[in-house]
Amino acid sequence: ILNVKYDGLSTFKSKEQRYNQIPKRSKATAAAPIAKSTDSDDDEKHEFNGPIDKLLRSLNSDPQSLVRGKDFNRWQIVPAATLTHLSLGSIYAWSSFNQPLMRTHGVVAPASNDWLLGDITLTFSLVMGGFVWGAVFSKYLDRFGPRACVMIGAGALCSGFSLASLAVEQTSLPMLYAGGLVWGLANGWAYVPPVATLLKWFPDRKGFAAGICVLGYGGAAMIAAPLFTKLVAQFRRLPEYLG
Repeated sequence: ILNVKYDGLSTFKSKEQRYNQIPKRSKATAAAPIAKSTDSDDDEKHEFNGPIDKLLRSLNSDPQSLVRGKDFNRWQIVPAATLTHLSLGSIYAWSSFNQPLMRTHGVVAPASNDWLLGDITLTFSLVMGGFVWGAVFSKYLDRFGPRACVMIGAGALCSGFSLASLAVEQTSLPMLYAGGLVWGLANGWAYVPPVATLLKWFPDRKGFAAGICVLGYGGAAMIAAPLFTKLVAQFRRLPEYLG
């Protein structure tokens, strides 16, 4: 019974019978070497041995250095991926900054050089529009690996916050928009890699893998909104002009 196999045509054949039906290659064909494309090999070598790839290997952040064995506990990745999306989803608490940004100079009423609500909300649109960078740099997301992409996203997130803070200090609306653009890079670089990584580690629970990341992104406002309100109340410098 172990030496026969159903061939799909309602007949059973032994291993020897199936082997005899396989077309045999002639000696000339068998001895002929298979031509290899040197161009593709050179391209692959150039693609994965550039200066950026060497830098990632030196930082132990390239995809090959992140390979783990079967004994690795895959549940350790879940908190990291969720916290990454929790940081990215803090943009949903942007409304906590509306009133303070509209009262940077006036107290009772907005001053003549205060920003309008429409000016401020455009920053939120620029941040959310940063998802387009995920499509633009899609081929680099797999090449750089999840760790490097999340590091780039973290740098963009911190830089966006810093530019927004500097824009308030200098009362520069273009700088505020620049902060929104840089902040949006974080969505493009760091949103997809955590989800893709969890999907690879949880092939039997793909819905859970994708849902836990979306939970962190969508539910970030519940944590970020009171946190931003408390930080603004503590560090905000009140204006001195009674507009």
